Amino acid sequence: MPRRGLLWWLLGLVGILVFAGLRVWNPESSGFQICVFRTLLDLPCPGCGLTRAMSLLAHGSLRSALDVHPLAPLLALEAGLGWVAWGVLGRDRLGREIALRAEVLVLANAVPLLGLWLGRAATGSLPF
Repeated sequence: MPRRGLLWWLLGLVGILVFAGLRVWNPESSGFQICVFRTLLDLPCPGCGLTRAMSLLAHGSLRSALDVHPLAPLLALEAGLGWVAWGVLGRDRLGREIALRAEVLVLANAVPLLGLWLGRAATGSLPF
């Protein structure tokens, strides 16, 4: 198996292991916090709630995941499609495509995250 193919499979395995870990973890009973932004500033960041939402997705609770962070299903889908695209296009070709569209990809993710964060801040519904 070529090295590229091995790396692709290993990343897929890591994704499955992360999914399994999120499936085992109960976000409702855990006081665990990984957000450095929140730890240092005592303020939720634009991504706060994503880990809990991904865990809820792994548990099959789409409605609860959307309540915690509405962009979680979209970001999970984006990660999965990125992995598939890497397998289909290959790392070099995918890397060139991403380099050509880096600004668009960053904005396509940053604008909704920041918009959601500002909207939640304005309504007082930031997750804590």
